[in-house]
Amino acid sequence: MKILPLFTSLYLCCAVSAFAAPLYIFSGQGVTVVVLEADKDETHVSGEIRFGGGIHPFTATVRETEDAGTVDGHFTVDGVAKRFRATLDEDEETASLSMEGKSYQLAAVDAVPEMKPRKEEPAQDPPGESLQAALRLKRVNFPDVSMGGVAAYSMLVPESWNSQGKIEWPPVDDPYPQASIQVKGPGREKITILPAQHFSYLESANMPPQGNPSPQDIGQWLVATIRRTNPAVSAVELLSNKRHPEAEANARKNLNPGIENTIHTLTISYREEGVAMMEEIHLSYARYPPVGTQHVRSLNWSVFIVLCAAAPADDFDRVKSQVYAYANTLAPLPRWWNQMTQVRQQIINLRGQRIAEEIRRRGEFYNDMSDRQHAAFMQRMRSDDEVQRRRIQGIREVQDYQDSDGSRVELPFHYKHVFSDGKGNYHLSNTYQKPGESFQEIQAAE
Repeated sequence: MKILPLFTSLYLCCAVSAFAAPLYIFSGQGVTVVVLEADKDETHVSGEIRFGGGIHPFTATVRETEDAGTVDGHFTVDGVAKRFRATLDEDEETASLSMEGKSYQLAAVDAVPEMKPRKEEPAQDPPGESLQAALRLKRVNFPDVSMGGVAAYSMLVPESWNSQGKIEWPPVDDPYPQASIQVKGPGREKITILPAQHFSYLESANMPPQGNPSPQDIGQWLVATIRRTNPAVSAVELLSNKRHPEAEANARKNLNPGIENTIHTLTISYREEGVAMMEEIHLSYARYPPVGTQHVRSLNWSVFIVLCAAAPADDFDRVKSQVYAYANTLAPLPRWWNQMTQVRQQIINLRGQRIAEEIRRRGEFYNDMSDRQHAAFMQRMRSDDEVQRRRIQGIREVQDYQDSDGSRVELPFHYKHVFSDGKGNYHLSNTYQKPGESFQEIQAAE
């Protein structure tokens, strides 16, 4: 069945040339719909709607049903976007056009009917007016809270939508600020952008596995995580998991060797406050090369959720292109971007200096450990048990610290400063930054 798609784009197309040969013409009750262009599958079309002496361009998207086709889109009147819906009947010869509760019956014709000239007095409105009289957009800003609240990103959204979000730098020496943004519409439309999530998994012959192993199926893992961590939703199901091989190939050109990266679009369904919802989640899943020795191996992986677009399930196909159009207006502000890139380079430079210093410090530690082992051996195994313990500590990359309550505790030796509150809680850092008044710095035990 051929269906003329009449609409759904955020942007408004320019008027199509009057000399283009029409693909379809429907007319009736003073309204004529002329379809001038269609894509290969006839799922998106454009053309013009004629009424009241005026010619108005439109764009549209079509959805097929069992016995008809439903078309949703926008047309423009004096620069204002207006919405309407059309339903093509099963015989493909008639259609109904609905605008703000009024219905117009149209029939297929072979030629565009002659249009009556526009009446100047009184001014004549288009029939039925529009489902949405005007699309008014507002610009919302999202601050960089780590830089003191300066505006970092902006987005254009409808005036009736609510937004919240921020840009924040990670607490460690990570030179990449992360966005946490959510924008909601009155019809439960939702745009969500989340910060990157990083995980690690440790395998060792001397201890049980620790951390989070990388999942084989990132879609099922994400659904299980939502079920476990978000009590506001229920009945969460994975509907589809689409890979993007071409995007993956392009991404590999900029990745370090050994990184496995896959790019996915997940479609999930769930219920939120009794409403059936559908959501598309665009993410990148990265697994890094193992790091370690023959005794210890660390496996790190990350999930980068780039964009989530959600809406009620029964309206998702109709509104999702609008939701994506708003999301695509998210952009960094130039002044913040300039400052951010300078800060990022400073962090990278400082991190390089700290890495060099850590390599030197670790070398001194291992040399000192070898000297102690040799001295213990020369003393005929007098402290063999202690040497063996320190050797195992070296393999595990830990050492003893004298806690504030007088006891000893094993902690990683990679950090310059170690703080304890005397209650079994510790804060390790390469910068002198006390996490609270109850914490005191402790030293490595002799």
